[in-house]
Amino acid sequence: MENQAKKYLFSSMPEALDVIKSDLGEDAYIITTNKQKGSDMLEIYACSPENMKKAYNKQNSIDRIKMLENQVNAIFNTISKMAESINNPDTGDIEEDAIVSRLHCLGLDDETINDISSEFDDSMDDEAIKAKLIKLLDNKISHSESDDHNIFIFIGPTGVGKTTTLSKIASEYTLINNEDIATVNLDVIRQGAKNQFEKYSNLLTNEMHKNVIYPSQLRRVIKNCGKKRIFIDTSGRSQFDENGIMETYKMIEEFRNQSRKILVLSAVTKYNDLKDICEKFSTYGIDEVVFTKIDETSDYGNIYSILYKYGFRIKNMGCGQEVPKDIKKISSAEDIVSMMFEKKSVI
Repeated sequence: MENQAKKYLFSSMPEALDVIKSDLGEDAYIITTNKQKGSDMLEIYACSPENMKKAYNKQNSIDRIKMLENQVNAIFNTISKMAESINNPDTGDIEEDAIVSRLHCLGLDDETINDISSEFDDSMDDEAIKAKLIKLLDNKISHSESDDHNIFIFIGPTGVGKTTTLSKIASEYTLINNEDIATVNLDVIRQGAKNQFEKYSNLLTNEMHKNVIYPSQLRRVIKNCGKKRIFIDTSGRSQFDENGIMETYKMIEEFRNQSRKILVLSAVTKYNDLKDICEKFSTYGIDEVVFTKIDETSDYGNIYSILYKYGFRIKNMGCGQEVPKDIKKISSAEDIVSMMFEKKSVI
C-alpha cells in the first residue's frame, strides 16, 4: 500500500483530516484507520483520488493475506491447546472446562470467558454466577450521563434499525417530556429509509430537514434550528466501507463534542462482526450504544461481551417495530444479566 498511499500518525482524527486534506487535496481518500498497538496514536493511510484504485486493489490483497495468517494462527492455537490438555489431564483443567461450559451456556464468547473465568469456580450455582457477572459488567460499563447535549446522532451499519430507534427515543422527548424537537436526515442513499424517516418525523415534529448532504448544510440547519433537541439520522455504513464511514464522519465532525453519538447494533449479529463494527465506528467517539432486535433472539451473551469489552453506556434496547412502545429501558448491569438468565439455566 505504501507505493500508492501515504502513512500518517496522529493523536486525533480531526487533526489528521486537516493535514490530509492540505496534503492530498479535499477529495483525498482514507484507505485504513487503525490504532497503533500499545499507544493512542492513529495510524492512517490516505491517498489522492488518482491513486485510489491501485491502493484499494493492493489493500484487498493485504487483507486476504492477513485473513489467512489469522486462520493459520487459530488452527495452531487450537492444536496446541488440545495437545496441552492431553499431556496435562489434571483436575484443574477439568474444573476450568466445566466453568467454561457453564459460561458458554449463557452465550458468552471465548474471548470474554478467557478474561473472566478465573473469577468463578465450579461450586457456584445460578445465583452466584449471576451476581458475579453483574459485578464484573457494572465495573466496566460507563455510568456517565450526557443528557445536557441537545444533538443526538444515530450511526451504525445498514439494516439495524437506526431510523426506528431514533423515532422511539425522540418520541420520549416529545410525548413524555413535551419538548420541541427537529429531525435531520443525512441518508440520501436509500429511498426506503427516506420514506420511513419522513413518516416518523411527521408524527414527531413540524421541523424536518431532508436531503442534507453537505457539512455546510448541516451547519446551517443546526445554527438556525429553534428547537430544544435535534435528532440526526445518518446513512447506514458497512464496517468494511471505510470511505463511507469517513464521509459520514466528515459530515458530523464539527459537532462531535456537542452531541450524543449513539451506535445502533443488532442483537442477532455475530460477536466478531460486532467487534469489527465497534472498532470501525470508534472514530466517531461513541457515547452510547443501543441494541435492536432483542425480540428476534434469546441469546444475549454477545450484548454482555460487547459491553464488557468496550464499556459503552446503554440506556435502551429495541424490541420490535412499533413506535414508540417497542423499546426496553436499561438502568443497570443487572438488567442485561437478567436477560441472559431468563430463558436459560446454567446448571
